[in-house]
Amino acid sequence: MRRTAMVSLALVGILSGCFQFDMGFGPGTTDYNYGGGCWGGCSGFTLFTENYATAMLKGDTIRVRILSFAGNDTASNWSVTGGALALVDADSLTSSIRKRSASILAKAVAAGVSTVRAVAADTAIAGTLVLKVVDTAAITGITINAPPNLTLKTGFDLGLPVHLLIGYEMVAGRPTSVSIADTTVLQVNQAPPQPAQWAPNTIVLRGMKPGITEVTVRFLEFRSTVTFTVIP
Repeated sequence: MRRTAMVSLALVGILSGCFQFDMGFGPGTTDYNYGGGCWGGCSGFTLFTENYATAMLKGDTIRVRILSFAGNDTASNWSVTGGALALVDADSLTSSIRKRSASILAKAVAAGVSTVRAVAADTAIAGTLVLKVVDTAAITGITINAPPNLTLKTGFDLGLPVHLLIGYEMVAGRPTSVSIADTTVLQVNQAPPQPAQWAPNTIVLRGMKPGITEVTVRFLEFRSTVTFTVIP
C-alpha cells in the first residue's frame, strides 16, 4: 500500500456561518437567491482554486472548483468575463462552457482581472470567483507553506506546497527549480502513484533513507529552504 503524508493549508472553522466569508479559499462569493440570510440553511455556491491562490501567472492554467452548501447539485454552466482568463474547452479557449461540470480549467491569457461564474444547471444558484493574472516581473518572492523543519519516514511521500508571492499575496505557480542537498536521503517523486491528489503547486518528495538534508525551491532570483529529517 502506498503511504503518503501531506502538508497543506488547514480549513479551520468550516461553515461557521453562511454569509460571504473567507475560508482560506481566496476571494469566493456566494449567491443565496433568497432573503433572510442563512440561519435556516444555506443554498449557495462558493468557488475556489485547488491551490487557494488569489492570483496566477500569465500562461498558466488553474482548476476552479465549487463548494456547495446543503448538498446542492454542483453540475453547472460556466462563464468568464474580464479578458484576463479564458475557459479551457478541450484544445480551445472560450468565454463560456455549458457541459454542466463541478469544476473547470481556466487559462491566464493576459495580465488583468477576470471573474469566473458558475450557475447550477437545474436552479438559479450561482457563485463567482475573482482571479488576478500577473506577469513574471510582478513576483516578489517564493515561500514553502510548511514549517522550517520537517520529518518524513523512509518510503513515504510528502506533498510540499510552494507559493509565489506578490508582497503577502499568494500567486499560483511552480518554482523554476527544486534542489536537494543530498538526493540519497530525499528525492523528488516525478510520478506519484495518484498525481491527481496533488495540487499543481505541490512538490512531491519521497524519503529514501534516514538522514538530514535541505530542500531549496527557486523562482528566478527568489528562493526558500526547508530542512528534512528522514527517519527509518
